Amino acid sequence: MKTIFTLLALLSGTLAMAQQTSYRNVNTSINDNGKDALSIQIQADRADGEQLRYSRTFNVAGLTKAQKDALKNHVLDSLGLSSTPPPQALLTPPTPPAGAMTAPTPPGLAPGVETVRLVCPSCTDRMKLEISGTGYAYSRSQHSDKEKTSIFPIDLPLEPGDYKLKYWQNGVLQTQTPFTVKAGEKNVITVK
Repeated sequence: MKTIFTLLALLSGTLAMAQQTSYRNVNTSINDNGKDALSIQIQADRADGEQLRYSRTFNVAGLTKAQKDALKNHVLDSLGLSSTPPPQALLTPPTPPAGAMTAPTPPGLAPGVETVRLVCPSCTDRMKLEISGTGYAYSRSQHSDKEKTSIFPIDLPLEPGDYKLKYWQNGVLQTQTPFTVKAGEKNVITVK
């Protein structure tokens, strides 16, 4: 029994290490204007040729420092750049005024931010994905012909609103489509 437990512990540790994304040349810029805007820009290269380009400005009016830190950690975690999740206490939104009606905030997200899952069952080889919206730009690519892997699924923290998605495979534009992120709904976008 002790041997089985030891083997399971070793196997889970090995799988966890294999799932970690190894980026190099990581350039991160996080700016908080101290009022209502928090911008995060990230550029990174992965050993297998994948490139990550992320640029987003969040409306953080009314958020505490702890909630802003939780938002930063969530973005970094969702991009595979941080392995330490934020403490649960940091994810608690401020108490609204008495009598105010508010929508519940999903665990792990700042108020007003939804997790959008991008999936593509047939996307492999050389890929490039761009998403843009008001105050938001995201770009991710993979240039490796050797690995038949996919950058999908991708989970992005996005504010509700309208966005535009472009997807290239092997240098050819496959999809160019608008999509809307809706508050309080399951937001899954199928690419291609």
